[in-house]
Amino acid sequence: MRMAMKATVLIVVLSITSLGRASAQVKVGILPRLAATELNKMFSPLAEYLGKEIGKPVVLVIPKDFAAFTEMERSGQFDYSYANPNVYVEARKAMGT
Repeated sequence: MRMAMKATVLIVVLSITSLGRASAQVKVGILPRLAATELNKMFSPLAEYLGKEIGKPVVLVIPKDFAAFTEMERSGQFDYSYANPNVYVEARKAMGT
């Protein structure tokens, strides 16, 4: 489990560093599977760590529900997103990719 988490963090860091310096912050959408306060508590340490690594703030975006998450993802309001595999597959289908 720890190795999978480290690999995930590494992939995210490498991906984010390839974004370029055009945007002042990186927005990460979080699937609202729990209360926003709980998700903030869970993901804030990772966002802070990644922000230090890439030299710009990583902002967590937690929509009010799954439908809002899907719409925000479709409209490109996130630079990256964290969701379960089913939501990912459905989003890809909806986007025609």
